[in-house]
Amino acid sequence: MQLRQKRSSKNTELWENENSVFRTQEYSQKQSSCMKSLWNDKNSKFNSIERSLKISKALAKPYTIIPPNNKPFNIVGLSKFCEENNLSRKQMSRVASGLLESHRGYKCIKLY
Repeated sequence: MQLRQKRSSKNTELWENENSVFRTQEYSQKQSSCMKSLWNDKNSKFNSIERSLKISKALAKPYTIIPPNNKPFNIVGLSKFCEENNLSRKQMSRVASGLLESHRGYKCIKLY
């Protein structure tokens, strides 16, 4: 039997056993209170502004924007650009994917 299957069957046994520690009300309440404290703590790594900014920067993609004055420029992060310029991120994404020609005079090309 492979290691993955062994782990899977062991976990299944633990969860299905009525006498398992995982099936007790005390365990559920302890887990619940632990997670609530993590998410409600402003300094928790799960709930920090710094973490959110790191994630958004890491996921931001490069685009070339062609505004109505036809002077193209490059940006990283379409959401932030759209928010600053009162544009719809959804519509600009459609422009970038080729579903729309432009949005409020702005054209957008996704760079890879």
